[in-house]
Amino acid sequence: MQYQVGVFLLSAVVIALFWRAHHAALRNAGALDPALFWLNVAFLVLVSLIPFPTQVLENYGDRFLGPGLYGTVIGLAALAVYAMDLRTSRSAGASWRCVPLPAQAVVFLLSVGIAWVSPLAAIYSWAATVPLAVLADRIAERHRRPYRGT
Repeated sequence: MQYQVGVFLLSAVVIALFWRAHHAALRNAGALDPALFWLNVAFLVLVSLIPFPTQVLENYGDRFLGPGLYGTVIGLAALAVYAMDLRTSRSAGASWRCVPLPAQAVVFLLSVGIAWVSPLAAIYSWAATVPLAVLADRIAERHRRPYRGT
């Protein structure tokens, strides 16, 4: 029972973080062009799927299927948000360097390969998203600030 609550909370937190990232990615959006529309649809489909791989993770966390499916869905959703952020930032005239690199996407998609060897190691690898995302944000922030040369 406690494991089910933990998995439910994981799903809720992940969806909330995606909502926040989606909001941030579209902050510079002007007109909704067809590419941005379809990226948004793909993102929403992936986010709406999150409860399913979460349930699979709960039931098959000790096999490839659980962390493999979860890592795939989360990684692809993170890539979709990254693509939307790139698209809206570029249309606003900003450099692609101002958009934080998709650390979450990289970690979760790499975890799919790790899950073939060790499902538990794949799950633990997800913790790497926190420091890598912080690093990616700091690097992008440097490119957002105007250069102050001496």
